[in-house]
Amino acid sequence: MTVVEFDAWISGETDGAYRWTTTDERSERTQLQAMRELDALIRERNRLVSNLQVEATLNTAAGDNDTGQPWNTTPERLNEANRRINQLSSYLASAGWKLDGWAH
Repeated sequence: MTVVEFDAWISGETDGAYRWTTTDERSERTQLQAMRELDALIRERNRLVSNLQVEATLNTAAGDNDTGQPWNTTPERLNEANRRINQLSSYLASAGWKLDGWAH
């Protein structure tokens, strides 16, 4: 593998110089992409949880306990992030990844 091919392989570039030749390589690449997405979603979930706490504090301070405003999409976005995290965690666990306590 050349340096350019290695760089494409390690970065997971879909249009990189390295062409996957076996189903195992394709599977590994899919798992790598899933792990990267899982990591990003965990960070997003943490951000959304923090946003919810700030929103609740601001609503309480303003005397407004109704967080069900149409523009408040944080709970729905958090639910979607949790759904996708569970989906990716299940996929990676079935592929043999040890995610004990990592994605929670």
